[in-house]
Amino acid sequence: MENEKLFYSYDQIHALIKQGSHKVMEDNFNPDLILAIGGGGFIPGRILRTYINASIVSLTMNFYNDKEEIQDKPNIEQMIDKSIVAGKRVLIVDEVDDTRKTLAFLLDYFAENGYEFEKLGIFVVHNKIKPKSYTFNGAVKYYSCVEVEDKWVVYPWDRI
Repeated sequence: MENEKLFYSYDQIHALIKQGSHKVMEDNFNPDLILAIGGGGFIPGRILRTYINASIVSLTMNFYNDKEEIQDKPNIEQMIDKSIVAGKRVLIVDEVDDTRKTLAFLLDYFAENGYEFEKLGIFVVHNKIKPKSYTFNGAVKYYSCVEVEDKWVVYPWDRI
């Protein structure tokens, strides 16, 4: 079972995010805001800020109920107010792009609720190589630090 998981240390995550930040800078995305998706995007968002001079804001949502079962719709615990991101270059940060369900919900939510960005980007530490439930339109920039097999990724902040 352990070989079905990918383990990363803080040093490895830091190095991956540093590499990923170069992709963002080379692309001249220049975000005004880093929007960390809680809980998985909090630590990567803060590490990214080491390399990209942008303020961090957050939202919190998840697709799990109190029994750790996946639900069809997420629990939105804290959403970002649209006035905070209006007219800004916003880089959404999460730890992993697995099924893309979280990112799809969020982008649809923004569109349906009149959020207006100058530019919108997605930054993930790990992109799992597998079919996704959603395709980004050309207006959304996408950055992943590394592509990985479809295995469970164990982050250092998730270890007990």
